[in-house]
Amino acid sequence: MNTPLTNDGSTASRSDVTHGLRSYNLDGNSSLRAAMDAFEAHMQQQGFSENTAKAFMSDLGILTQFIGAGTAVRHISTSDLNRFSEWLVADRGVPCSPKSLARRVTTLKVFFGWLSESG
Repeated sequence: MNTPLTNDGSTASRSDVTHGLRSYNLDGNSSLRAAMDAFEAHMQQQGFSENTAKAFMSDLGILTQFIGAGTAVRHISTSDLNRFSEWLVADRGVPCSPKSLARRVTTLKVFFGWLSESG
């Protein structure tokens, strides 16, 4: 198996994600926005359908409205995600059907699962 290289030619770690000419090296201090950008690149590389990728990014965009795009991913807790789910249903001011809520929960599981696997 070949070891991937970053854009500067150095060896990439498991948490390096290449997106065009930019390379992301994510850790717990990375912002939610940086993690989202890397996740979007990951979805493209893995062949996620265009509709799935758009829906996931839209859902994560709503998360940034709630938590803040600059929040370090290590500071996002299960409690925050539970409050986010409650906010979607009761306090956001935009209807959230059970089907939409289920997809948004799936988005969170996939995104945070990917972050966890990425190191």
